[in-house]
Amino acid sequence: MKFHKKKSGFTLLELIITIALLGLVSSMAFSMLNFGTTVLNKSEDEYEFQFSTRMTLAATSNIIRYSTAVFTIPQSSFRCDNLDSGWDYIDIHEVEITPAKDGNPAVTGNEIV
Repeated sequence: MKFHKKKSGFTLLELIITIALLGLVSSMAFSMLNFGTTVLNKSEDEYEFQFSTRMTLAATSNIIRYSTAVFTIPQSSFRCDNLDSGWDYIDIHEVEITPAKDGNPAVTGNEIV
């Protein structure tokens, strides 16, 4: 009577299936991490934009609130060479909304002097 030893190890088919499953799981994990990073970057950009807008509005509000007089000057006469040095001036240029590279609107040309 002959006894055959049971061979231990993995077959080639088992190794191929294991490698394919690991590749699938790792690609899904990388995709989720990439998506999370993209969302985080966009959230940070939005936060910075809102923060700078809030600070600009607060500064403008404080200037107007604590001023002793407020006048409007036509845009045609608002030039640096004809302004008095004893006064503080706020110049708000026209705001132009243009599409950014990612398709979302971007505010450009907004300046307060």
